[in-house]
Amino acid sequence: MPSASTISGYTYENWGPVTTTFTPPASCATASNKIEVGPSDSSRPIFRYGLQCETVGGWECYPSATIETTTTPDTNPTQFFKAHYYSPGLYCPADWVTVGVASWDGDGDKSLITSGVLAPPTTAEIVQRDGEVFLGILDKSETAVICCPRSYSADVQYGCWSTISDYKPSSACNWEIPKVDWLGSSSIKTTINGTATTRYLQTLAGTSPFIGPATTTFDAEDKKTLVGMAVNPMLTLIHKKADFDGM
Repeated sequence: MPSASTISGYTYENWGPVTTTFTPPASCATASNKIEVGPSDSSRPIFRYGLQCETVGGWECYPSATIETTTTPDTNPTQFFKAHYYSPGLYCPADWVTVGVASWDGDGDKSLITSGVLAPPTTAEIVQRDGEVFLGILDKSETAVICCPRSYSADVQYGCWSTISDYKPSSACNWEIPKVDWLGSSSIKTTINGTATTRYLQTLAGTSPFIGPATTTFDAEDKKTLVGMAVNPMLTLIHKKADFDGM
């Protein structure tokens, strides 16, 4: 795998190898920058607010990266079009589990075989998710594995998440994308599990910095409709069969 790959406007950066089982510190489960706030009645996680917005990080909760990380928030909307993976990546972290797998089929044609969160949705035409776009960088001999913490739910668009049922936030914060940067879309054709479909890929109209952060205080009625959620980005591993030789 190269150090970085770009496809359909998305950039995927190789953060280096993971050849042993990484064990995150116990504190990672409750770090404040890993808790977000969203509606309690949604069937999917919609993270509208963060518990804090001044810093980002929690890098100690993930395998070491070969690039420099920062705690300063990235206020450029292009961040939504960037992601990373570990390669060769052999093992999910301790107490994390595999939630999705993708590889090229054995016949060597242009079809990807996927399962779990990487399986295509039943809707024929949807906005293409960046979790699917990255499959286009896989070489014929490579397999992608997606990991989430054990007992967390997994969604390729929102990541790994777990509802904190007894957490009722009194306030939270968020960054606003300027209206001039509303997302656009373009069509993209893909073949997954032997089925060719046309979907819509999100595109960015501009790069004006985010506005904020702004703090919102919730009243009694708001609290009834909101819930805290522990959130972790999905961890993506890419490897070849030969990477396990000699392990």
